[in-house]
Amino acid sequence: ARPAPLRDHPGRARPRLPGRTRRGGRARSGGRARRDRTPGQALVEFAWVLPLFLLLLFGLFDVGRLVYVDNAVAQAAREGARYGSVQGRSSSAATRDDVRTHTLGVMAAVPDATVTVSCERAGSAVATCHTNDVLVVTVSSPVGMVTPVIGNLVGTVTVSGTAKVTVNE
Repeated sequence: ARPAPLRDHPGRARPRLPGRTRRGGRARSGGRARRDRTPGQALVEFAWVLPLFLLLLFGLFDVGRLVYVDNAVAQAAREGARYGSVQGRSSSAATRDDVRTHTLGVMAAVPDATVTVSCERAGSAVATCHTNDVLVVTVSSPVGMVTPVIGNLVGTVTVSGTAKVTVNE
């Protein structure tokens, strides 16, 4: 028996090939479409992929936390320097303690932060700040990693930020 002709264009006949559908795709055979799997194969593949996926997920969490703390520390240093540079807030050690307290209050979400406030005149440290001296605020904070593998490899990372502002009393 000859296969019936398939007409794509009027007046032109093309024979239908065995094993093909009208649209040109492969005809399904009577067998299964996908290969047979053993009963536990999916479970074994899941057991291989899950730890890698979790390591990647928590690693991204650690990187995001590190970027957040870095931004918070830099912003707190800028805010502390701005606060201390006006209205005579950095003229003595007691007023520099106010600047330190204000800076720590700005970054309440960052634990274990250390703030150092000092004054410089012509590149050397001085005890009291006057107009046109440079107020230096340095903020640092240790950041521990949550992911155990990354935490063991990297350890605790100390993030710091420094801001220098000319004093305008």
